[in-house]
Amino acid sequence: MREESEKIGQNIKELRKKKGLTQSDLAEMLGVNKSAVQRYESGVIVNLKIETIRKLCDIFDTYPYKFVYTKKELAMKSHLQLLDNFCNLSTEHQGQLLKTSFDLLELEKLREQQKIKYKIKN
Repeated sequence: MREESEKIGQNIKELRKKKGLTQSDLAEMLGVNKSAVQRYESGVIVNLKIETIRKLCDIFDTYPYKFVYTKKELAMKSHLQLLDNFCNLSTEHQGQLLKTSFDLLELEKLREQQKIKYKIKN
């Protein structure tokens, strides 16, 4: 349980810093003491109140799962969902999707080459 609360705390800290807030700023927005925010971020508080989670979601304009999963875990979930969606397509649509994705990758390469050419000319 402590490990999970530390993960949540790290995510809160990361979101707070990304938004440019101090612990004092966040505490004021949540209506708690700065020491409460310190305890959230360090994982000392293992059970955040639902009300606090809702306020955090509003402040950071995010969803509760962002506090629970690390970036790596979220990426893995996204990849698995993408793979699952792909597998649920017909063989014909899988082929079309693969072709489109390869075309998009080629387009990205061409754009990068154009950027490089443009930088060299200037």
